[in-house]
Amino acid sequence: MSSKFGRVFMAISGMVMAGVAIAPASAQAAAKLPPLGKTVWPLAYNKSYCAYNQGRTRAIKVQLSGKLQYTRTVEKFNKNIRVMFHDPAVVDPKLSVTVLTKCSNGKKVKIDRIFAVQSWYAWKCGNISVSVKSPWGKERSNTFKCKNQVPVAYRRGDTRKGSALAWNEKGKKASWNWGSSGKSIGQNGKICMNLDVYTETTGDAIPGRAFDVCVPASYKAKP
Repeated sequence: MSSKFGRVFMAISGMVMAGVAIAPASAQAAAKLPPLGKTVWPLAYNKSYCAYNQGRTRAIKVQLSGKLQYTRTVEKFNKNIRVMFHDPAVVDPKLSVTVLTKCSNGKKVKIDRIFAVQSWYAWKCGNISVSVKSPWGKERSNTFKCKNQVPVAYRRGDTRKGSALAWNEKGKKASWNWGSSGKSIGQNGKICMNLDVYTETTGDAIPGRAFDVCVPASYKAKP
């Protein structure tokens, strides 16, 4: 994805840690495996930063939050218990961009235009199919992290004549298909993503920011 306004990329997919999440059924309690069944895990993420334009005449404060949601199944597998993780998704995403005189205790500044993009793609540049819901879009694109084009879910937005841009969207907006079997992730493992942000104000492209964001691949009994 490219445009004269720049790009923003995020990444999401599983980080499979050492260890296979299978134990004999008789040892389920001893291994502290969760109870049998399927549960949905919406776990919060929060990121923010403040940056100056090239001339340092104003500051841009960016805040992002929402949930990374996945499904966990615990099932009997032959004579064992198997824990699997499925299809991470971006749920209830929020973004706000505020233009200030300075990062610390700054006052709001009204300008002609504020533009922002956020985009999600698979951890370690995995070629994983993604589904999106409006107003999100998807395409194959180069990214900050990947040399080759990968499936990307993106959200762009702008506002005119103001000091802030914000969106607050309910429900699942992008999800990645990990296949019918899902992924095995060991205890104390994580599901990780990269979060890169790009913004632009009138006449100023602000350097993009990159974050690593991880949520636990939980073995707790309930969310």
